[in-house]
Amino acid sequence: MIDISNLTEYQIDEGHIKRAILASLEHVGVPEACEISVAIVSPAEIQALNKKYRGKDSVTDCLSFPMGEDNLLGDIVICYEQAEKQAAEIGQSVEKELAFLSIHSTLHLLGFDHADKHGEEEMLQKQRTIFANLF
Repeated sequence: MIDISNLTEYQIDEGHIKRAILASLEHVGVPEACEISVAIVSPAEIQALNKKYRGKDSVTDCLSFPMGEDNLLGDIVICYEQAEKQAAEIGQSVEKELAFLSIHSTLHLLGFDHADKHGEEEMLQKQRTIFANLF
């Protein structure tokens, strides 16, 4: 189950986010029966979470909070305005950027990381493959 809470004033296409998450789960062979919650938040909210949980007092595009309990995979937090800014910078729609960030965050929930060169290459390749298959 994928639960999406839009805590902003912006209209979002939840379908893009759900399809991106489901495609990510399928790509790595995880059953769709797991639970993921997604919150779309303001820059102030994601900055506060980033400071509290990562010690970084700055706005970021997304955060992942793995739970690893039974079927509860974890929580994803995405900053709509940061996604909008990044989408404009690379010339793509906000919906596609939200999908890309959903893929990125889901991979983090599944244990993938980009802390070192090998992990970064593996994660980026998975992201690109999943994203390309969606769009």
